[in-house]
Amino acid sequence: MVRSCYHRVILCMATSRTEGFGLTPLEAMACGRAVLVSGAGVWPLVVDAEVGAEFETGSALSLAASLRQLSPSPVQFWQMGQRGRHRVIEFHSLQREADRTNTLYGWMMA
Repeated sequence: MVRSCYHRVILCMATSRTEGFGLTPLEAMACGRAVLVSGAGVWPLVVDAEVGAEFETGSALSLAASLRQLSPSPVQFWQMGQRGRHRVIEFHSLQREADRTNTLYGWMMA
């Protein structure tokens, strides 16, 4: 169901003022969607101009400016989404996250 929601949009906006490691941008990227994120949490470390854009947390002016700046053709949004999907598969797959977690726990228990 969530996946079908992402497939209905060309841009996913994550506008949270506070965030740890929210999954919304990663889920959207995994579905091949461009993302626009606030500067909250780790999103600025995950999202760049290759896959979307970032705006200043809590600033409606910055959000509007980022939207105007993005405004590419649907083809460009699709290309951002495809690059985002490849990034998620390469760096944030469930298997990779599980392996990293297991490595960390193994290190802590040694």
